[in-house]
Amino acid sequence: MWQVRVRRKSSWKAIGFCSPNLQASYQLSLLCVPLNLILAPSYAYGALRLGFDLLLTPMVPKDILGDGLMVIVNLVAIVVWVPVVEEIFFRGFLLKTMLE
Repeated sequence: MWQVRVRRKSSWKAIGFCSPNLQASYQLSLLCVPLNLILAPSYAYGALRLGFDLLLTPMVPKDILGDGLMVIVNLVAIVVWVPVVEEIFFRGFLLKTMLE
C-alpha cells in the first residue's frame, strides 16, 4: 500500500553545525593569508635550493586547452559547467541526503 513519509526537522546543532564566531573567523583569515604568502614562496625556494625536483609543481603545457574553438569549449567547461555540476551535486544531493 501507500507509505507515508514523515519528515522531521532537525536543528543545525543536532547534526553538528553551529553558527560561526565571526570575530574569530576574521582574525583567523587575517592570520592565514599573510602566513600563506610567506610559506608558499619559502617552500618553493627551499625545494629549488635543496634540489628536490619531485617537490616542485609540474610545468603546465601552453597548449593544454587545445587549439582554436576547443580553447573556448574547454574554458566554458572549466569556468561554467564544472562549478554548476559540483554545486548541484553537493547542495542538491549530498547536503539533502545528510540533512535527512
